[in-house]
Amino acid sequence: MFWGLTSVARHAKWMAAAPKANNGSIDEVGKSLLTSYSMVFEVISIVLLVAIIGSLVLARTGRTPSRSQS
Repeated sequence: MFWGLTSVARHAKWMAAAPKANNGSIDEVGKSLLTSYSMVFEVISIVLLVAIIGSLVLARTGRTPSRSQS
């Protein structure tokens, strides 16, 4: 299996690496998130909010008060 994968990797035509969009600094990433990718940024924040609320609901419903505490 190893030799087969090695042979396929050697004879495959690999694509060239994509050019860099920016230099990766925090400033450039922040500008990209708030200008070019603002809709993606908002969708991700909504998904994270739903995940947090869902985890709180699941954690809350898992608890039942015992009779000795009341």
